[in-house]
Amino acid sequence: VISKRPVVDQAFAADPIACMVPGQWDGPIWFLDFETSAYPIPGRIGGHPYEHVPFQFEGHSLPSPTASLQDRTRLDGFLDLEATDPRRDFIDQLRTQFTGDGPIFHWHIFERIVLNRLRASITAEPPTEGDTERIAFIDSLVGVSGGGGGRLVDLMPIAQQAFYHPNLRGSYSIKRVVPIAWAQPAIRAAFMQGHGVAGDPDWYSGDTDPYDGLPAPSHDLLEGLGGETVVRTAMEGDGGDGVIHNGGMAMLAYHYARTFEGAGHPELRAQLRRYCGLDSAAMVMVYGLMRDVVGGWNRD
Repeated sequence: VISKRPVVDQAFAADPIACMVPGQWDGPIWFLDFETSAYPIPGRIGGHPYEHVPFQFEGHSLPSPTASLQDRTRLDGFLDLEATDPRRDFIDQLRTQFTGDGPIFHWHIFERIVLNRLRASITAEPPTEGDTERIAFIDSLVGVSGGGGGRLVDLMPIAQQAFYHPNLRGSYSIKRVVPIAWAQPAIRAAFMQGHGVAGDPDWYSGDTDPYDGLPAPSHDLLEGLGGETVVRTAMEGDGGDGVIHNGGMAMLAYHYARTFEGAGHPELRAQLRRYCGLDSAAMVMVYGLMRDVVGGWNRD
């Protein structure tokens, strides 16, 4: 089974949407990805070593669980490379963009962890205007206990119970699942150049993986972030060639931007927006794979 063919759980194949979408929800659904930094020396008064500093999120939405991937919308997102303490602005923008009561899909537990820590840090401080609303919003996402019952829905454990594909090689990292979705012509066509989605200006390329199509940073950008050799060597040590294609590289780019005053560099901002935007779009791709494709695989 592991080495020769993809399989799907029978119950999931019978009704994928019911297994992914809580209740009988038929309104908009959402997809969310965070980027954070973690300095060993706190960047704010009252902060802690290696505290998660959320500096970016990107999101997508579909008008309903059954909607075509072509009906998606990319949200405005949030990116702050300048503020020492962007926590409250980060939450305020989440509140503005992820409206209503619909489920918000994420991949693995990172977003839940960050939100729980944000709530704990804000609750421990003297209250400022709007904190009551911010805490209430976080509770609506993670549940009052922080462990569930809110709008956040982790797609990863659902996928682990639903299907297996040999190309996963034992891992359900989003970076392993996305190439399986990208290999599906209908999914790929909805995200490639010329996709025709009015609500999403971005498109992606790559022969077997959309992350392979992310653009490499220019010489000028690398020089502005502390020197091309230094930055490229650091990024290559994380498995790339200077291309921001994972959270570690995004954090590194954020650190360099803060250290070398590159926060306003338009190319750096575009690099971070495109990478995190793909992380969010990747969940839409995988949702489409799980909803429309895996039900036709061999039933376990």
